[in-house]
Amino acid sequence: MNPGIAGTSARNSIPQKTAPSVVASELRSSPVPGSRGWRAVLAGARFAVALLFLQSVLGSVAIVGWTYRLMQRTALKAWWRRSSFEGASRSRDSFTHFVAGDSLSRSHVRWPGLIVQPGLVREFRAARVQSGGRPCQLLARGVFGSLVLNIRIGVQALFNTCLLTLPGAALWLFSWYDGWNNSFNKGYENAVVGPALGFLGIAAFIAAMLYLPMAQARQAVSGEWKRFFEFNLVWGLVRRRWAASAGLAAAYALASVPVTVLAVLPMFYPQINPTLENLTPDQARELLSSHCFWTGLWVLPAYVALRWIAARIYASALLEAVQRGSFTEEDLAPIEWRTLERLGLMRSIADRTQPWMVRVITWAGTRLGRFTLAAAVILLWFAVVAQVYIGQFLNYRGALAWLNQPLIQLPWLRVLPPSIHDPGQDLFGAALILALGWIAWRLTRPLRTTRRRHQTHSTHYSDRP
Repeated sequence: MNPGIAGTSARNSIPQKTAPSVVASELRSSPVPGSRGWRAVLAGARFAVALLFLQSVLGSVAIVGWTYRLMQRTALKAWWRRSSFEGASRSRDSFTHFVAGDSLSRSHVRWPGLIVQPGLVREFRAARVQSGGRPCQLLARGVFGSLVLNIRIGVQALFNTCLLTLPGAALWLFSWYDGWNNSFNKGYENAVVGPALGFLGIAAFIAAMLYLPMAQARQAVSGEWKRFFEFNLVWGLVRRRWAASAGLAAAYALASVPVTVLAVLPMFYPQINPTLENLTPDQARELLSSHCFWTGLWVLPAYVALRWIAARIYASALLEAVQRGSFTEEDLAPIEWRTLERLGLMRSIADRTQPWMVRVITWAGTRLGRFTLAAAVILLWFAVVAQVYIGQFLNYRGALAWLNQPLIQLPWLRVLPPSIHDPGQDLFGAALILALGWIAWRLTRPLRTTRRRHQTHSTHYSDRP
């Protein structure tokens, strides 16, 4: 379970409202709207920092974690907006007031931070007064709290995603090498091996992508990495939204076109500018590094937008399944159940679908409709796979380009050839930092447990008359 993405196993009763003082404190620390110019400057600065994050493996992992937190906020807001159409009273409450009223959703009073914990100054002052000291520890937790949380969530998200997508991608890689080796060595009796591996990898990858976007949304919104593997529930949501899944696959296919162009473009730099043929290795590295940085102008917004769409689809499908009795309280994550319960959306409602939509939905529910939409989804995901092969054929970028697709797994697009910069060094460095961080966390765990017990013990006796 991710403590940073709201989640808990305690839901034996209807959630109690948060104390008014806590809500007021959260709302006071929420951002105060300023001038549009100032907000635009802050947004531009944050976007520039995010672009810098995309230049490293660890920074890209943090972007993944931040995106998952945004997906949870997106689903909560989608349900909150839906409540106005279902008769829930919110005359005095904005979305900020609503999420501040429960401990599981309170972190979404503000947008998730990339490095610094939002509302750092106010929370630092409040925590210092309550704890009575340790300003350095509180300051470090606030300054790097969001970054550590994003990396932790990103690692969990990337692990689950790669668990489904890497088998098919690995078969692509093997089929590519086997095909070229067969061409050079004239092993015609083994000619079928490469294409067979390729088609098997394509089938495995498409099968994974039929499930993956909804499963990613399930993990992000629930705040628990294990719920990624609730196959029956996730697949049931996919079957409820075949049309939306086709639209999302089309969005992936269209968004992948600029990514493919950006990956292939450096191969044609000498034709565009003949003077670039005489670049030294250091100059070539500088040019390609600059190219990688500016690719983030497309990769980052596209990556976030695709997850935002998936979160909206998931929120709509889950709400429909709950209100039609397909899912019960036990099927929901704690934050999902609490949110829907507080909004009054757990009850069954009458179908208010427009007549033309009824006809579309009815057709989509037929055997022909399901087959047609499923075939469309498969073809659209095949379009994504085809772009991978085309990009590698025009500008081969090594094994990593087969194993990582920037819009699906890690938003890290590297076009530097291995002869200039070995990506294995970046991967090893990121793995080493994560391993050292995990070891430090495990070693300091007894100390943190002892400190919490001491603080609880001291508070207990200080409250006695």
